[in-house]
Amino acid sequence: MNILKGELQISFENESLHAWYCGGVAGSGKSTRIIKDVEYRLKKQASSIISVPTKLMVEQYKSNMKKVGVSFVEITYENNSADEFVWQRLISQFINLAHTPNVVLCTHKGLLGAIEQMNDDVIEAALYVDEEMKVFDCGTDPNTEIRGLPTKLAKSLKFPMVFGETVTGVDSSFITESDKYHQIMSKMENPIYNLVHYEVGDFKLAWLFELDMRAIVKKFKKVIFVSALHELSEQSFLMKYQGIELHDIGWGLPDKHYTKRELEIEGVLKHKEWRTNIVGSKHNSPARLEVLKHANSNLPFGEILLVSGDIKTSGLFNNINIKAISHGLNEYKDANYAVELRCSMPCSFEASYLKSKLGMSNLDIRISRYYLQVYQRLMRSSIRCSDTDELLNQKISWVVGDMKLANWLKEQFTGSPNVTVLESSLNLAIDIDISTKARKQRTDKRFQSRNEAERKWCARKLKSCKEHLSNIADQVVVKVMDYCLEERRLNDTKITDTMFIELIAQEA
Repeated sequence: MNILKGELQISFENESLHAWYCGGVAGSGKSTRIIKDVEYRLKKQASSIISVPTKLMVEQYKSNMKKVGVSFVEITYENNSADEFVWQRLISQFINLAHTPNVVLCTHKGLLGAIEQMNDDVIEAALYVDEEMKVFDCGTDPNTEIRGLPTKLAKSLKFPMVFGETVTGVDSSFITESDKYHQIMSKMENPIYNLVHYEVGDFKLAWLFELDMRAIVKKFKKVIFVSALHELSEQSFLMKYQGIELHDIGWGLPDKHYTKRELEIEGVLKHKEWRTNIVGSKHNSPARLEVLKHANSNLPFGEILLVSGDIKTSGLFNNINIKAISHGLNEYKDANYAVELRCSMPCSFEASYLKSKLGMSNLDIRISRYYLQVYQRLMRSSIRCSDTDELLNQKISWVVGDMKLANWLKEQFTGSPNVTVLESSLNLAIDIDISTKARKQRTDKRFQSRNEAERKWCARKLKSCKEHLSNIADQVVVKVMDYCLEERRLNDTKITDTMFIELIAQEA
């Protein structure tokens, strides 16, 4: 299969941009502090905008602001529809803020839609972005059944570097009327999104868009990003990559949890991480079912079990499925028991981009994409409630996928005396320590690779250049590969596929 890959170089302006953040832990009072801030600003005849990810959080803000007598105007979508009038109403309200100080409540979706349509004028208001935005849009279209169609689709979308012959006999409307076409085109034509990577194969199209955080920061007099453990988030890494200087807002909220309550965090997998390729892609995979039954077997009579995952739990006693993204929601505060069954990690080319461009390590990616989501879901339980005498006698139990995650969660409770991590009594068949398995000696000694990393590099180079090596003698490939290995070691030379193929042609 021919694969065309594109990784675009995005240049950012030299202009220095500044933004502020608050990364207090979940339940530390971030939303309460925002309301105090906007109330103070309103008394000083200064406007504020509060943007949140969901309509449910808007309702929560409305309730809390009414209690303290803060006036506001709400501009949101109705019934989650793609109501373009929301953008127009937001833009009109933003313009009015220069004349009539007010507080505007909106969603991230509405905010981004409005910014996309506006000119370069700065809005005279402070923007509070409560909870992380979705800063990457990664997608694939694996359902294209006509050979060459992804290339034609990519050309019609004006993906850079897409060239060559296109498939004939396909009605153009077959492409332009598809949902995928409109989904991608909406980002291609959007000034606040950048296409940063794509892959076009014979039967598959994959893409990665990045949100231009600079467009948001430029638009408002001051921007404050507020989310639990913000410095660990993808959003934080992206802003730093885009040249935005982040400053702690200095609200002094706790960055670690403290509780007198007894909390047990049970890790299921001892040797492996809870990942889709380990536990299975289906929501009702055997591993998930086994962990769910285990969590239910330890559930005291009458207690609620929060279940994270789309697995059907109707046949089990008193289970409640918790939302995948649970930022800012407190409707599960009566639950003392939870089990985490979801997996959430980026695809390989998205992960490569996070590492190569944003400078994120494998652990950084794991924390930002998975640990923080688990943390947010579990913090919706009663652990966030005040330590009353009644609660002090109630133990809280969380069952999570693996011991690495369990230990990371415990670190968030530094200084709490009654937080413990337990290895699960479950011994799943998938939890095999690969380090104990005897490795077979390799018989392939063609190349003078000195370690496993070099051997894998050789294998990747052979795979990516396979179609050019079919008629090349083995001794030529060995000679060129050994030369390239030596260049990498001595001169730190980056051997591209093009360079490798040219060297092969010279020797052949």
